Amino acid sequence: MSKMNVKEKEKPFHEKLKQFFRINRGNYKGRADVSLTPELEKELSSENPTHSRIKAIKELSDLVVSSRLEDNSIEKLWILLQDLLKREHTKEHRHITFCFFRCLVQGQYEKLGIMRVIFFRVIKLHDIPEDANPRLDLLQSLTENGKDIEYFEKDIAPFLLSWMPAIVGTPRTNDFLLVLVNLIKYNAAYVDEDVIIGFVENTCLLCLRTNSKEVVLSCLQVLDAVVCYSILPFASLTTFICALCRTANIEAFYQSCWKIMRNLLGTHMGHSALYTMCRLLQDPACGEDYCLLRGAVIHINMGLWGTEHVTSLKCTPTSILPSYIQVNCKNFLANGFSYI
Repeated sequence: MSKMNVKEKEKPFHEKLKQFFRINRGNYKGRADVSLTPELEKELSSENPTHSRIKAIKELSDLVVSSRLEDNSIEKLWILLQDLLKREHTKEHRHITFCFFRCLVQGQYEKLGIMRVIFFRVIKLHDIPEDANPRLDLLQSLTENGKDIEYFEKDIAPFLLSWMPAIVGTPRTNDFLLVLVNLIKYNAAYVDEDVIIGFVENTCLLCLRTNSKEVVLSCLQVLDAVVCYSILPFASLTTFICALCRTANIEAFYQSCWKIMRNLLGTHMGHSALYTMCRLLQDPACGEDYCLLRGAVIHINMGLWGTEHVTSLKCTPTSILPSYIQVNCKNFLANGFSYI
């Protein structure tokens, strides 16, 4: 074996990368253009041991973020490395591979094109529960946290709804809810009514069950986005109102709840919302639900007669009074509630 070959083998991988990549800076003053060489493609292929491939993609991660790959390089890297996401590989190796694809998406975002569909399909169809975190990481980068859904506009909302029960309640709940907020804000036209109903139902349930202040605030952001950027389905109205009424009893969330309720009362559903709260006050089944009743009274008072009342609501005090009479004042006072 020649001395040249011995020295070549002793070189660290990051130095080999400089040779593996063909770098063409030209007159471009920004990032360098790089292309895959046959040597690097061989280094990454399934012909090599997994540990060697993992070492290679670790070294490559920074490069694909900072450099501009030539056309078709993204597709080549995907073809070479997609097998590392399969179940037969270890959790660590799969997560490293997901991380590499996330770096690839971040660094080559404007050049992804139809590859956006491929990466979304991976996120959607990859069914290994312990890989939920890197899947969400990749989704955040691929969609800019829910803002950009090009090439999979019709598929992402139903997918997020189906994935929601598995994610909420985990440490990544807030990250997931932020994606929902941006999806509704920037892409409401692609979110069908049945999906909105599902989002509202799951979000309201989470809002009432969680002990995390941050998660409650994120849930309220989702509900606010539905009112401001989409259309709240009538089928979700009672669930939506009950969540706001109960949550408004907690001082830290009162202002946020009132803001959302005020926006709702100002929409075409304002009178329906008002009627729903009056109906709750008269419902015997709600007679012991003091937080719900108190929240309803607060929102009715604020909406009709408060300093920030909703001018579009046309409702006289005498039409509301029968609902107030139905409320068990004795129980309210016994539980320390004062609402008049």
